[in-house]
Amino acid sequence: MNGIETVERLFTVWLDSAELWEWGIAAATLLLALIFRRGLASVIIKPLAILSQRTKSELDDRVVEAIKPPLAAAVVLAGIYFALSIVPPPVEPVDVSGFFYSVMSVATGLVVVYSLHRLSYVVAQLMDHLFTRSDPTHRGSFLSPLHRFMAITVWLLGGAMIAQNAGYEVSTLLTGIGIGGAALALAAKDTLSHFFGSLTLLFDKPFRVGDRIELSGDIDGIVEEIGFRSTKVRNYDRAIVILPNNDLANKSIKNWADMDKRRVRQTIGVTYDATPSQMEEVVDGIEKILKNDPLVNQDFMAVRFTEFGPSSLDIMVLYYTTPTDLVGHSSVVQANNLKIMKLLTERGLDFAFPTRTVHLEQSD
Repeated sequence: MNGIETVERLFTVWLDSAELWEWGIAAATLLLALIFRRGLASVIIKPLAILSQRTKSELDDRVVEAIKPPLAAAVVLAGIYFALSIVPPPVEPVDVSGFFYSVMSVATGLVVVYSLHRLSYVVAQLMDHLFTRSDPTHRGSFLSPLHRFMAITVWLLGGAMIAQNAGYEVSTLLTGIGIGGAALALAAKDTLSHFFGSLTLLFDKPFRVGDRIELSGDIDGIVEEIGFRSTKVRNYDRAIVILPNNDLANKSIKNWADMDKRRVRQTIGVTYDATPSQMEEVVDGIEKILKNDPLVNQDFMAVRFTEFGPSSLDIMVLYYTTPTDLVGHSSVVQANNLKIMKLLTERGLDFAFPTRTVHLEQSD
């Protein structure tokens, strides 16, 4: 008996195994499941959403959103299961019934694992919130790595359970993995080191997504993603730099985003024709400019005539701006530099530049 004849015989046996009204009930059951799947949003999800909106927590809202697709798939599977219960597939000449129920078992397992996969994102959001409760500015940094870890764990354990239910000897498979564990661990050494490096970054929190960081090797940019194995930083030339987490955990990182104020240190050189009284007026004038600027931090500033340079009288100017971003900081510096230039012009003084005076001695 060839394959086509086998299929024809199976359908004949299946059709003859049940009365017409039984086939009608099975078809109606499947149709009702499909209809109920389409009306699931208004029958179950909508009431749950209304109840969740009455609570202060957003957790239940996210749970409702997470279970929508798996619940719809579960309704269809239930319809197929009840329909097959009314008109069970034949067991001869081929055990189609056993095959169908094996497929249903695997499909049910996949729906359960898919549900846990979607719920793992909600759990990752909750854990990210708990980890960053003391410092909300780091919120979101834990989310992606935690979700990936939990999703991988869910699918690995779920896949093992599905295989076990399908009749495969998972213990034999695990034994084989144990025998090759040493080779696997050796091959995954770098991946594991990057994984633990990412844990170090997550718990030490030297930076978060959106921070500007600077490292050696001309790496200066914005953190876009913190992953399990690597971190992505977008440089100011708009190129993405991918940095292994293990390397990042062992490097010195300058985080510009964590500055509470940003330093400005300048040396202003005045020509040597300035008098002592003029120098005093300039020093007092610069200090007054800084004190009257609301964007200059008033906790500390220093304006001092500090040095007789080779070609200038040097005034040290040291202060901090409250804006720490590049644009805001440079705008404050520019505004104060222009005020200092006007001050020197009003006092009749000039900025010095490197000069050399040569005296020629005439011999008789």
